[in-house]
Amino acid sequence: MPTIIKYPNKTYYVVGEDTNIYLTCKSDGNPKPNYHWYKENHNERISTSENLTIVDMNKTNSGVYTCTVSNTFNGGTYTNSANVRVDIINKGNKAGLLGDNGTETECSYTQENIILQLSESFMAFNKSSSTFETIATYIPDQTPLLNTKGQYLKGRVTLTTIIQLSTKAVMTFNKLMCIDGTFYKCRVVTVEDNQAVIRCVVSSLAEENMYVESEPLDVKFAVKMPTIVKHPNKHYYLEGLDTSISLNCTTDGNPKPNYLGIKTIRLMQ
Repeated sequence: MPTIIKYPNKTYYVVGEDTNIYLTCKSDGNPKPNYHWYKENHNERISTSENLTIVDMNKTNSGVYTCTVSNTFNGGTYTNSANVRVDIINKGNKAGLLGDNGTETECSYTQENIILQLSESFMAFNKSSSTFETIATYIPDQTPLLNTKGQYLKGRVTLTTIIQLSTKAVMTFNKLMCIDGTFYKCRVVTVEDNQAVIRCVVSSLAEENMYVESEPLDVKFAVKMPTIVKHPNKHYYLEGLDTSISLNCTTDGNPKPNYLGIKTIRLMQ
């Protein structure tokens, strides 16, 4: 079974901040395996190398990438595969300091052609599952409630009650935590001409899947303990066989950390 190494190894990548994404497919076999890369919903292979580099940081390049390996001997062909998900999201610009009070995120929409408002909801990007989950729901003239997935916000946010004529729903953070540093979407359900319509509007009409991303919260926090990834990850390297050794130092922090040290690149003689 092949394994896929993703570098940088992140839950999601941000347009305008991240540059390249490197996917390396590792397998073993004798004869040496052949490598084929595919992207979901695309029948044509996109690479025949162990390494695949995503250089276009665009949301359309999000998806599941599959590496298929195969070799042939004794008249038979043997195949195996592995996959990895890559999520690329747009960059926003709403920021707050860890522990700050009063940071707001809002879902704005238009009242044009709306007969009745049914509900508005906030959704937050879960970095562990790489999905958006509903965290808070607003129903006109009722007290807004945190959903099951939003209970981690209990006691830390204020949800403002909306009415039928409201044009936005507001969620105010009374105390920011690192977990709040993610991306948000909102959903508006209305009745227009006696038909239920699901729409999210953040200064524009709904886009793909009737959802539009709101500005993300950018929570500032201190730099974390770095880790070093060695590639290829071997106990020793042989002259004449190995060509180069890459050492990648990764850490996390906001603002983005600076890296200090000596970088030496030496080709094997």
